[in-house]
Amino acid sequence: MTTENNPDAELNVLNDDGETSPQPASENAPPPASVVLNDDGDFSAQFANLEGLANPDEEIATGDTNKADDASDTDAFDGGANKVSTKIQSEMQIGRPALAARDPSARYMSLSREGNFGDQITDLGLTGFSSPSSRPARRPSFSLQLQHLENLDETDSESISTSNAGSLIDHRMRRSSLGASLSKLFGLGDLESLIDEDNKKNTEANVATTYEDHITDPVFDSRFQPDQMRCLALVAHNHMKPAMKTFVMANKNLLCKFKLTGTNTTMTMLREVFGDDASVKFGPTCTSGPLGGDAELVAIMCTENLGGCIFFQDPMSAHPHAADIECLSRQANVHNVLMMPNPATAYACMESMRIALKDGRAEIIPSFFKTLQSPSVAEYKVRQARVVKRNAGK
Repeated sequence: MTTENNPDAELNVLNDDGETSPQPASENAPPPASVVLNDDGDFSAQFANLEGLANPDEEIATGDTNKADDASDTDAFDGGANKVSTKIQSEMQIGRPALAARDPSARYMSLSREGNFGDQITDLGLTGFSSPSSRPARRPSFSLQLQHLENLDETDSESISTSNAGSLIDHRMRRSSLGASLSKLFGLGDLESLIDEDNKKNTEANVATTYEDHITDPVFDSRFQPDQMRCLALVAHNHMKPAMKTFVMANKNLLCKFKLTGTNTTMTMLREVFGDDASVKFGPTCTSGPLGGDAELVAIMCTENLGGCIFFQDPMSAHPHAADIECLSRQANVHNVLMMPNPATAYACMESMRIALKDGRAEIIPSFFKTLQSPSVAEYKVRQARVVKRNAGK
């Protein structure tokens, strides 16, 4: 039932103390007071009028007594706030630290900004705002710095010098029997095209390609037998499996010295590469990664049977078993196991592993012979011992 149909209805109106009191409704009675709307009518009209007021007190002085009474409590606050704001603005010209020393909360006050934001950032300092003459010299733009770096590489690609390692890499890969495979493995598309052009020119000229074996996978005798070492795991996501096969073909004479394990598809590929070679030792074959293969590798690791892991992860795809991938990477860090998460890392590790096996230097690859752990594990065990001691006898 509305007040229009029932003149005797009562309205609950907020009084000066913030409490509601019943008031009779009548046609001549003014509309009830509201938290949002006051006697002046529409809120939007009031809001628009605020912009034209230099001082709200001027309008209140011409209003009725009730309006002045309602605003009397806020006049002191508004006036005081204006004084504080004016004082803060003036003292900010002296320096923020001087004000903050007297009132620590002032450092968090928000003030209007004048000028360029970059200039203000440059002006910031422990001693307040500095003058333009004392500002530090601006650093060169990022694009100019990049241009400077690019200029360092502007040398003849055919010249070989120790000051230009990039040209040295190109030179040696173009003259290596494994250059095409490695350039594909590292994602060096331009270099791969150059190698293909070299081979095409030699074929058209009916000239045999001569290789300088700067990069090679030599046949050698290992000082350690596969059964004397822990397993080496090979894992590759679907889009990385071709890269893994390329990597295995480029390092097969080294990889065959280890006991190899991995997920199902990768193990199938390894058996195809090594064929019927009885000297190659295979460890457990884990299931596919999304079906628990990564978790099975973690179990092999935690039971002290895994010394290293070559894990070519696909960074451009989402994986349903992301939690298992994270677990495998984390446990490799916990147990300080040699982890190679991409082709560049794996290739760099191959030379160290080759030296370790050829020269009998087990200290280069200790995780294949001993149980290691992260340095943080010791502190974790101390904290766990305290927890056990506190709960003993409860």
